[in-house]
Amino acid sequence: MPLKGVSTLMVIQIILAVCFIGCSSDTTIDGKEKIFFFYSLQCSHCEKVIPYAKNASKKIDVAFCQVGKMSDECKSIAKKIGLRGVPTAAYQKGGEIKVYVGEIEVKNLMLEILEEK
Repeated sequence: MPLKGVSTLMVIQIILAVCFIGCSSDTTIDGKEKIFFFYSLQCSHCEKVIPYAKNASKKIDVAFCQVGKMSDECKSIAKKIGLRGVPTAAYQKGGEIKVYVGEIEVKNLMLEILEEK
């Protein structure tokens, strides 16, 4: 099996596992209210969430963290939360960060932001 095929298969398995399992966790962090949206352009679940993240960015600061092209800030947050798959959103608010994993959780967070703000 070619290396590219193995890499693609692994990415698909990770994405599926994350999308089906989903989870949320809290970690303490300093800073203002902000969402770090981790995604990949090769992820169909991410593609479905991107429009919601763009709309939410009109109401709150959203950092778009594309896998493979992340800023140092995104890399730092990814390390702090133990990023394992995409789509994932890390919502930094009130000195804490809450992590949302999978299409449904991330989409619901973005909708919640749109309703609140």
